[in-house]
Amino acid sequence: MKTKPHYLYMLVTTLKYLAALLIFYIIAVVISPNRYYTALNTLKVLIPVAIIIYAYLFYFWHGVSIEIDSEKIIFTMTVGRKNHVEIPLNDISSVELKEPFLCKLFNLKQISIRSNSMEYKTGSDIFVVEKFLIFSAADAEKIVSLISNK
Repeated sequence: MKTKPHYLYMLVTTLKYLAALLIFYIIAVVISPNRYYTALNTLKVLIPVAIIIYAYLFYFWHGVSIEIDSEKIIFTMTVGRKNHVEIPLNDISSVELKEPFLCKLFNLKQISIRSNSMEYKTGSDIFVVEKFLIFSAADAEKIVSLISNK
């Protein structure tokens, strides 16, 4: 089975980054002596930043493919440092479906996998692959059943 992350993956990730930026925006407006000009000038920066983030994520999403066969999960990305990762299915110790708040709004589910031999830390193969395992609810359940029936 060859697939891509759901196209709304980019929107969910962009909304996370925008929420963080929005917090700083509100703080800047609240503590500023001239709230109107601070709000206006910050919006002039915030909107292009949101567009850049979305375009960057779209560029990454466009080059991602995930293939699941009877032996392994093959993650391929045209850009980035970890552009080819293979995770053997017999090495996966657990698979679960997660439904974070933003994913729940768009009827998406994230697949979380744990491996016996791969350490789960920032930058590791499994960490990179798991960030892209966001699918529609039906597709996520099919993929989990494929991985579980190894």
